[in-house]
Amino acid sequence: MPLGKNVRHKHRFTRVFIYILIIIIAAAAFVFAPNMKIIPYPIYHGLSDGAYAYVLEDELIIMDTAPLSDGGAVYLPHVLVQNYLDEYLFWDAGAGRLTITTPLKVIYITADETEYTVNYETARLTDAVKNIDGTAYLPQTFLSEIYGAEINYSVDTGIIVIDFIENIKYTAETTKKTTLRYGPDKKTPGAVKLPAGTRLRAYENDGAFVKVRTDDGFIGYLNVNDATHTQIIAPVIKQKKEPWRPDKTKKTVLAWDLVTNATAAASPDRRVANPGVNVLSPTWFDFNEEKMDGTLNGLVNMEYLDWARVNGLAVWPLVSDNYSAAVNNAVLTVTHNRERAVRQIVDYVDLYGFDGINIDFEQVRQADAPYFLQFLRELAPLLRQRGVVLSVDLYVPLYTKYYNRTEIAKTVDFIAVMAYDEHTYGSAVSGPAASLGFVETGIADTLLEAPADMVLLGLPFYTRVWREEEKNGKLEITLKNYGMAYTKQLFVEQNAEFVWLEDAGYYYAEFSVNEDGADVIYKTWLEDNKSIEKKLRIFESYGLAGVACWRRGLEDENVWDVIAVVVK
Repeated sequence: MPLGKNVRHKHRFTRVFIYILIIIIAAAAFVFAPNMKIIPYPIYHGLSDGAYAYVLEDELIIMDTAPLSDGGAVYLPHVLVQNYLDEYLFWDAGAGRLTITTPLKVIYITADETEYTVNYETARLTDAVKNIDGTAYLPQTFLSEIYGAEINYSVDTGIIVIDFIENIKYTAETTKKTTLRYGPDKKTPGAVKLPAGTRLRAYENDGAFVKVRTDDGFIGYLNVNDATHTQIIAPVIKQKKEPWRPDKTKKTVLAWDLVTNATAAASPDRRVANPGVNVLSPTWFDFNEEKMDGTLNGLVNMEYLDWARVNGLAVWPLVSDNYSAAVNNAVLTVTHNRERAVRQIVDYVDLYGFDGINIDFEQVRQADAPYFLQFLRELAPLLRQRGVVLSVDLYVPLYTKYYNRTEIAKTVDFIAVMAYDEHTYGSAVSGPAASLGFVETGIADTLLEAPADMVLLGLPFYTRVWREEEKNGKLEITLKNYGMAYTKQLFVEQNAEFVWLEDAGYYYAEFSVNEDGADVIYKTWLEDNKSIEKKLRIFESYGLAGVACWRRGLEDENVWDVIAVVVK
């Protein structure tokens, strides 16, 4: 007997309901069930042939440079150390020379030799640095000593694991058999199965998953319910000696003293104490341009040095780059030349007992700027060890944006900002050497990278006299530099009127004369006591460490009293 209509509808509904229920159950299983797939570490991270895995704490690093293992000792390539442990590790492949600098040490290591130097004192390596095809390989014994790095190599995974012994360590232990996953989600594929009781290094915990690392270098995530609470292992803290730093409670008033020959260095006229000045920087050193190997020329005068000491004046001799980009390149970019220059400066400091050194390299090209920083980093620890101040002269950032001032500021004790040469040789128009806006911008830009308590405001004592003559329909501009008093007298004698320019912070004057039938205009923006006083207000408003004056002998004699009122 055929089924009734209602019965057929009932059976059809039941089948549909069952199908829907099955779909819901399957969907629920898909949604809530964990991903059971295990993907090998090399495949998941795309480690192809020629790629090598390193782990720094909880960071996976993939490089195309392999580590070395020799007689049980592990060696790391310098590119890894440079990128992740010490960005200023310096390797010269051609010279086979490795240089490492810290706040207190400068370390020179020659590859394949166990003898090396720390602040010029001989020491020995347990394992020598290796030079293989231009790559330096540093032994784990040395890395542990210098960087506090604990290095372990897993034979099973081929992964180098690096930890810092001074970091706090957190550990966890699996409570049951579980899966280490690549991401904080149970749907993420697994990296490896972990048995209960597996000890792990623990890192981030978001409340649901904890980031962990196995002993052999696998990094991944565990459900927080699958691991015990983390335990804390106290770090191994080495007693550190604090670097010496100069006393900055008193403002610095530095005066540069231009010395060009032995006669000038010995002149009694230089042995004059100016009110308020507490640091003298005679230009005693530059480089031998015949050798171009970092050899210094010196004009040290003992009578000057003794006189300064008797009068309580610190002496920071200036080391010049001869105003030559070629000298800079030759000295700074060649490792042995750079080391020779550093060594000679330190030898002069030891011989004469200078209170400081002033580095005045004004022709550093962009390509050589990293080597300039390296030079300062090699010099600084040796001077700091001796309690000797290291200062450096820099143009305003507008002219030298490529300098790494942030790192220079971490390296030296003072930065003298040469806040002048706004208009100079080669300028398209005549103008002031250091208008107020130019000076303030130079200081403000510098302070974006260096603290105020190490910045000296460079003050110009020279005044430029500009000569303008029209030749063949084109304006020809030349200039000469003179002292304050001479320039003023020159324009007074020509009955020129001095007009105060408030925005620029200068008295301006000009006069016209006929020279050989041509009309010539002379112009000046006069540097004098008033213009200097205006610049000093910028020093005051920014709370700088002091001032540096270029140069003694060009100033109005009363300018020191103006400086002393503000800088104290």
